[in-house]
Amino acid sequence: MAFTRFSANRIRAKNLNAANLAVDLRYAYNYAPLSFDYLVVAGGGSGGDGQYGAGGGGGGGYIEASLDAGTQIAGGSNITVIVGAGGTATFGQPASNGNGSNSSIVFAPASINIVGVGGGGGIGYSPLGYRKGANGGSGGGGHNLTSDGAAGSGYGYPSPTQQGYPAGDGKNGGGQAGGGGGAGGAGGGTGVSGSAGGNGGPGRASTITGASVYYAGGGGGGTEGNPSVGSGGQGGGGAAGGIPVVAGTPGTINTGGGGGGRSTGSAGGSVAVGTGGSGVVIIRMPDAQSTKVTSGANVVYVNAGGYKIYKFFSSGTILF
Repeated sequence: MAFTRFSANRIRAKNLNAANLAVDLRYAYNYAPLSFDYLVVAGGGSGGDGQYGAGGGGGGGYIEASLDAGTQIAGGSNITVIVGAGGTATFGQPASNGNGSNSSIVFAPASINIVGVGGGGGIGYSPLGYRKGANGGSGGGGHNLTSDGAAGSGYGYPSPTQQGYPAGDGKNGGGQAGGGGGAGGAGGGTGVSGSAGGNGGPGRASTITGASVYYAGGGGGGTEGNPSVGSGGQGGGGAAGGIPVVAGTPGTINTGGGGGGRSTGSAGGSVAVGTGGSGVVIIRMPDAQSTKVTSGANVVYVNAGGYKIYKFFSSGTILF
């Protein structure tokens, strides 16, 4: 599936969250030129649910850019916005089952599709054996693999269009799991036997609403026996659970943060893991742009600094 990215000015934007959200924005003009800034943050990945510690979930994919000035949109065209939910891991299932859901802005008639990829799920040892964390917007942390094989990858990494960073590595037989990657940096993980869990990678800061806010931090990695578990990355990442058997902390809602992995000495599957935080979509346009919100109780509107700012936490419709 091809994702279209606009290379326009990157604004330091911010990421919020929501459960799966469908938004319809309609234009009242005939092929009116349109220009707005946007932030798209996907749902964060879940921390791993596995024995002997499990990796942290990756932060949701992060895209911040501007729609090119002068882009022509036909009057009455639909713009659909989807805000992805955070992932939830299940014991004995592949790490990808814990991936967060995508967030997107879609202009169907114009064939424009802006997609943030859900964060990768973390994983630990299970009936599936040793596995790596899942790929995603940012990668999910793995556990008990060789140090070069446990980390999930970030979408588009490394490239100018990347949406996030890889996770940290685990260690074969080491009882240490990697932290999930974040939108602003890789997850931690020393890959040393018996060491502490890796910290979640940091998220990215955005100023699209006027204040600097971090989004899409990675979740911390758990351990088998070391009391030092991984912390969550700035931007909503959840910390790993402690010893002996403690669930990871969920990623913060409205941030796209990854969930923390669980820690345990032996038995797996009996304690819930840290789920990923839901994503968010923010649209900012000049104050002179004529708009009217026609539905969407959880669409927050702010007028500041010469801009109209819409934060999408649930379904809504705007008439342009």
